[in-house]
Amino acid sequence: MTNEEMKLKYRKCLDENRPFDLVPLMNDYFELAPKNPSKELLAERLRCLFEELGETAEAAIKGDADGVVDGLCDGIIFAIGILYNLGVDVDKAMTVVMTANLNKIRGTKSTRPNSQGYDLVKPENWQAPHHYDNLGKLKEILGNNQWIMGFWEFNWWLLKKKLKSYLN
Repeated sequence: MTNEEMKLKYRKCLDENRPFDLVPLMNDYFELAPKNPSKELLAERLRCLFEELGETAEAAIKGDADGVVDGLCDGIIFAIGILYNLGVDVDKAMTVVMTANLNKIRGTKSTRPNSQGYDLVKPENWQAPHHYDNLGKLKEILGNNQWIMGFWEFNWWLLKKKLKSYLN
């Protein structure tokens, strides 16, 4: 894609108020989609996503509202980019998840007592979202998912540490 083609597509996304379509456009323009995605690349992209969450937590700790908005938007961009680059239909996945979420009810989850009632709770007979027909390359990449446990444990520990300092 040429720079001029990218600018035209960029302008069209803005004119049609479709900012989330800019993420695939950016990924295509900068050729960020790997030809052969791997577990290692997925782990690295997830690490970047955790890094964005950590920076967002640091911004909140510092009282930097602009940094919180920027960090949350960067997190969304990373998440959409990861899904897109793995061949997942992001619009379809979001529709499935939002449909399931809209079938929840407002309440307080026992695992989140500090939510002050601003939470969504699964009612009886609630149906969880499934993406079996929209996994892109994830199924072949993940295979045996034991590799990711160490990654999650370490990054979750870092994120909790940052958030704990914020809450204290």
